[in-house]
Amino acid sequence: MPSSIQPPFVVEGARNVFLETVKRGEYDSFEKAVNLDDKSVTTTVILRLYEAFGGHAQARLLLSNHLPVLKAYTTNLLEDEDEELYVLRSSDSSDESSSALSLSFRGFEVKTVKLVLGYPSVPSHKQV
Repeated sequence: MPSSIQPPFVVEGARNVFLETVKRGEYDSFEKAVNLDDKSVTTTVILRLYEAFGGHAQARLLLSNHLPVLKAYTTNLLEDEDEELYVLRSSDSSDESSSALSLSFRGFEVKTVKLVLGYPSVPSHKQV
């Protein structure tokens, strides 16, 4: 019987790009359980991808709809943010992935991506 569980990350469009590492962010707090509603604590997931065959690639990283990704950044190996990535969001509720990142690779390039998890703040409406 096939499993109905979908992977949280899928690389598509480039057979030469591999997702090697999935881990929590180096600067995350590990003292308490993850609470994505707590805005005072940042929860991040670090992904490390690489181009394996020495060619160029344009890949899409599909993100599961179970992951509430607020922002995404490329980083250096020390996880210092480099540039913010545009998160492509799907409005189709039947889609397996609700968001994706577009990533370009040079030959043998290693790319580190930081995903910031959480729920967007809901603006409060004051009645006057």
